[in-house]
Amino acid sequence: MRIDGGLITLEERREIKQLSSRAQVKGNTASFTYNFGSFKHDPAEVVARYFDAMLHVSSDGEKNLMFKLPEHMVNWDKLRYYENEDGVEFIEIGSQVIISISYLIPEESCVCEYDEESASEMFCRLVGLRTMLLEQDYRVLYLVWIHIYGSHRNNAFKGLPIPDDMPALIPELLAFMEFFDIEYHQLP
Repeated sequence: MRIDGGLITLEERREIKQLSSRAQVKGNTASFTYNFGSFKHDPAEVVARYFDAMLHVSSDGEKNLMFKLPEHMVNWDKLRYYENEDGVEFIEIGSQVIISISYLIPEESCVCEYDEESASEMFCRLVGLRTMLLEQDYRVLYLVWIHIYGSHRNNAFKGLPIPDDMPALIPELLAFMEFFDIEYHQLP
C-alpha cells in the first residue's frame, strides 16, 4: 500500500504488472495472489520502490508485515534494540529503512485463517502502525519479542527497554496482537 505520495502512476502500474502476471493494481495498492508458487522478487526492494507498507500471508503459515520509513526519521539508538533474527529485520535501501516483521507458524499448528479478503481487512487495521513507527513509538516491535519469546519475563528481554506507553493498547496494537496470536497475559 502506498500511503505517502498519492496514487500509483500509470508508468508504475506497468512496472508493477511486469513483476508478476498475478498483479492486481488499484489506486494506491497492489495485490499478488498465488495458489501455487510464489512471488519471485525481493519484497523489500518492491516496497522500497513503490509502497510504504506490505502484508504477506501464505498458506504455509508465513506472516510478514513491512513498513518503509525515511531513514532520517529513524532513531537508530532506540530501534537497534528490537532487531531480532527470529522476527524483526531492518533493511536499508537507499535513504529508506524497511522494517520487516515476520513469523512462520510451526508446521504442526499451521492453519491459514486468512483469505485475500480477510487479509486485506487485517492489513487496513495494521497499516496505522507505520505512523507509530514514524513517531518513534516502538511498542509493536516490543510485541514481536513477546510473540517470539512468550513472556517479558524471559531472559532474552534482559536490557530490552519496555516502551513508556506499553500498557496503552490502541486499536492497531490490538489488531497486531490478534494477527500474531499474542495474548494479554504475556504483556508486562
